[in-house]
Amino acid sequence: MVKNASKLKLVHFLPITVNHVLNAHDIKNGTVYQKTANRIGGSYYYKYMDLNAALKCMNNGNIRFVEPSVWKDQYEKRFYNADYSRVSSNPSQHAPRLYASCFSNQKDSESAWQIYAYGKIGLGSVCVQFTIDRKALRSELVRNVKNCEMYEGEVTYCRKYIIDNLHSPVYLNNGNPNPDYGTFFKPFDRDKYLNLLLLKREAFAHEKEVRIFIVKDKKMMRSKDKFVKVDWSKIVKGVRVDSSISNEDYEKLEKSCRECGLPEPEKFDVYGDDGGRLVIL
Repeated sequence: MVKNASKLKLVHFLPITVNHVLNAHDIKNGTVYQKTANRIGGSYYYKYMDLNAALKCMNNGNIRFVEPSVWKDQYEKRFYNADYSRVSSNPSQHAPRLYASCFSNQKDSESAWQIYAYGKIGLGSVCVQFTIDRKALRSELVRNVKNCEMYEGEVTYCRKYIIDNLHSPVYLNNGNPNPDYGTFFKPFDRDKYLNLLLLKREAFAHEKEVRIFIVKDKKMMRSKDKFVKVDWSKIVKGVRVDSSISNEDYEKLEKSCRECGLPEPEKFDVYGDDGGRLVIL
């Protein structure tokens, strides 16, 4: 094995049950798929939003999905914007346009609390966290999203060097064979494309991100985002908001939570209260 060589694990997507009643054949127009390896553990996802987005989603009864082309991180949308014509005879089928929404397995993520309010003003300067029942979310998506396929999977974190070279059969800096190229592109199909969209630089591993993709017919993708109807009272088990929130803004959030049938929002300080000066005993 040459220096810097990698061997990323490829994970296949297969139908999964949404609950104990539905199976892949029952779902029909809204089949949900999940990675078969490294199955996502736990019962909950955590969805972080700024207060402005949270209020809009709650008041409109939806969750926002976006086309990856609008993601800010160039490395995250690198493989979404790529040209697959050399590795696929049918790029539109193997690498379709789609929508995505991001969640986390990490309940207390300092970076998430900071990034969703960073550089924003007004209602956008406060972060809100929703504790979401994963099983209930799947059921809501299957109920409300038609004529499509949905996939979910945990993000794979790897070195920037690996992502930089993944599209080439050989490493660009030394010409040595790239073992990951064959894994993802020989042959190339929908599974491998979705795996590419789950790659992220290891500097962000603390996020423990999970992504849900909605694949629709190309003709139906008329905008860069899609708002999927959900019953918030069925999927949300807890609401936390940055303790820096003003009383006025907290009342707005509390009102929306009450009208949506959600728990009263808890004020949260990611850095905690030290309880005063520590006395060494």
